Amino acid sequence: MTRMKPMVATAASLLVVSTFATPAFAETESASGVLPPVVVTPARTAQTVEESLSSVAVITREEIEQQQAVDTLSVLSSVPGVDRSRAGGPGQQSSVFIRGGNSDHTLVLMDGVPINPGSAGAAALQNLHPAFLERIEVVRGPAATLHGSDALGGAINLITVEPDLGTRGRFGFGLGRYGREEQQVGVTHRDEAGGYAAVKALRQRVDGFPAVVDGDEDSGFDNDSMLLRAGMDGDQVAVDVSHFQAQGEAEYYDTFSLMPLAQDFKTQLSRLSVAAQPRESLESRVTLSRYKDDLDQLDSDDFVFTERYGVDWQNDFVVGPLELTAGIQAHQEDVESLSFGTAYETTERRRSAYLQAGLEHAAHRVEAGGRYVNDQAFSSEDVWSLGYAFQPNEVWQWRIRGATAYKAPDATERFGFGGNPDLDPEKATSLEAGVRVRPVANQRIDIALFETRYRNLITYDGTQDLNVNVGRARVQGVELGWQLQQDAWRLRAEAHFQDPENRDDGERLARRTRASGLIRAAYDPGPWAAFAEVTGEGSRQDLGQRLSGFGLVNVGAQWRIRDDMTLRATVENLLDKDYTIAEGYNTAGQAGFISFTWTPEL
Repeated sequence: MTRMKPMVATAASLLVVSTFATPAFAETESASGVLPPVVVTPARTAQTVEESLSSVAVITREEIEQQQAVDTLSVLSSVPGVDRSRAGGPGQQSSVFIRGGNSDHTLVLMDGVPINPGSAGAAALQNLHPAFLERIEVVRGPAATLHGSDALGGAINLITVEPDLGTRGRFGFGLGRYGREEQQVGVTHRDEAGGYAAVKALRQRVDGFPAVVDGDEDSGFDNDSMLLRAGMDGDQVAVDVSHFQAQGEAEYYDTFSLMPLAQDFKTQLSRLSVAAQPRESLESRVTLSRYKDDLDQLDSDDFVFTERYGVDWQNDFVVGPLELTAGIQAHQEDVESLSFGTAYETTERRRSAYLQAGLEHAAHRVEAGGRYVNDQAFSSEDVWSLGYAFQPNEVWQWRIRGATAYKAPDATERFGFGGNPDLDPEKATSLEAGVRVRPVANQRIDIALFETRYRNLITYDGTQDLNVNVGRARVQGVELGWQLQQDAWRLRAEAHFQDPENRDDGERLARRTRASGLIRAAYDPGPWAAFAEVTGEGSRQDLGQRLSGFGLVNVGAQWRIRDDMTLRATVENLLDKDYTIAEGYNTAGQAGFISFTWTPEL
């Protein structure tokens, strides 16, 4: 607890400064032309970031295009509090840790549909290219009440591209260091009647660099991806159908022998969503989905396969000042695996019901929710969330939220190495308090303090050769954020401090930092634009070694040659910093990338 005192003091100091420095609210958001981002992940309905009682970060389409990142994992480096780990370069196994949770405590969604595989729990963000994304919403803190299993540390929702009005083609190519080359082609359409369609394809090739420190062969990565999306937004009925697919090959090094190997991957998500709004106070939406994840080793017979069918029926009601979201979900998941001689095949079924109520009166808002889960793997479970916000004026908002969450044991934990079919779900209880301040309409300050306690964590017991529920952990932290939008300038500074402690031995949890931060400035007067950002991450522990902290500088610029032609250039790790985020694995040095995009009207 003593290690948290400097963090709390820092937050308190900033809060006092902002209190005495805040002038009266002088202008409205519309007057300044600045509107807070709209998100759908925290409450499953559209709301602004400032209306949400959860801590939410949004990475916009503009930022995604500016970064020109090689994959979605790299984009998340701009969100403090989201620790990343990667076993080498592009295409290598990766993990994210939100607020100190385990790598499989982050639920990853695509357009609201879970894409965590049933075999190992962690989504393969290294195989998902950000070119297909409209924005990324990151919920920091438990999100199990409305989204179910795996969201103990938080949730990441990948929102795919939404066509603009009119018909446009899209053609692009790019070249960069480490043999990175990309080509894109696509067409989007939206008419005034509400109909829309999008077709987009991408080819990516990266020669890479040796994934391991002692490797002498480059670890290459090939990725061929596509997105098909079509729908209609009517006055009372909306239909949206989509299919996303990414497939390719990743070269890597065996963990034990350090021999170069390769594997094929294929990820698919098909989704149909139908919504009806028979009256203004009621909207009902049914979403059907099929998710498939296939990983095949090219140098052995080992493989991992997941296929999941899901249905989600969500209903949103407004009854006077009361807002209700109620729904049911059902999933059937088939998982097969052969790994190091251990094989299993299983079918899992899960059914759940969820309810959240929100009540707003004057300066007060209360949200309460719950979920009941019936899971074939462990019988039943229930989780809850309760939040309160007090907003006396347009400048200040005080909030507090408590929640519980769970993670169902995955198929590998139950039937793979050390398999134990009697495992219980991992559980978390979290409490968060925060304040949001808008001293003027184009500026926002966010401060949040949180604590999350984990129990029933699944660990391998070598004496029994069995996975067991014995682990405990506690993560305390402080998040600080400041944003300013002034004319052509966009400025952002964030810091995240945490104490991720293993309660069994008192040591710090592996691959988690105690501090991370970001300073970002973007300038877009048109027709040219530029950005620069500095990211910093503190030290971390991995495999008994202390990995030093580091800071990176990334820069980029773009030139709109004309309305439908854009030239972009970025340099990651501008100062060619040598750093490590996973013991024994290399990271990229200074890497430039230049691209050209043409989006003609058709």
